[in-house]
Amino acid sequence: MKINKEKIVVLFSMAINILLMLESSYGLYYYNFPQGLYPFIIPNRVLIINSIIGIVGIYISILQYKGKFGMKKFLCIMAMIWFFAFANYISL
Repeated sequence: MKINKEKIVVLFSMAINILLMLESSYGLYYYNFPQGLYPFIIPNRVLIINSIIGIVGIYISILQYKGKFGMKKFLCIMAMIWFFAFANYISL
């Protein structure tokens, strides 16, 4: 069985985007409906933007998995998406 390296990269990036979206959604829910005290709360705008970035990343990963993008273009887009997500956390 031949393993396509591009498919592995796409699935790995999709997993990262899913984790980004879930982590942001989880934080948004638990910060708005607190069940405990938090020493530091991330603003809602950052969590919403990161959730949207995660959804866009998942969509682009699906398109790449189907073969709609070139690999270089896909990697450039993913690098920009992850840079913006990281910059949202840094800009606090």
